[in-house]
Amino acid sequence: MIINQFIHVTHGKIYSHIRMSHIAHITYVHKCTYIFLPFSNMIYNSNVPELITHSHSHSFLRIPVELYGIK
Repeated sequence: MIINQFIHVTHGKIYSHIRMSHIAHITYVHKCTYIFLPFSNMIYNSNVPELITHSHSHSFLRIPVELYGIK
C-alpha cells in the first residue's frame, strides 16, 4: 500500500497535500519517496539525491509512522 500524499518541509515544519501516487518528501537538496506498509507500521524511505552529474545513490531507511502522524 502506498500512502497518497505530498509532503514538503519549510522552516523545519512539515506540510501535507493530497497527491495521486506516492509520498514525496522534498528538501532543498534531494527528493525522497516514502512507502507505507500497514502490516509493519513503518514508512520506508527510498532516498534518491538528484545530482548535476545525473549519478544517483540509493538508500533505504525505515521510519516509524508516528513521526509523521500517519495512521
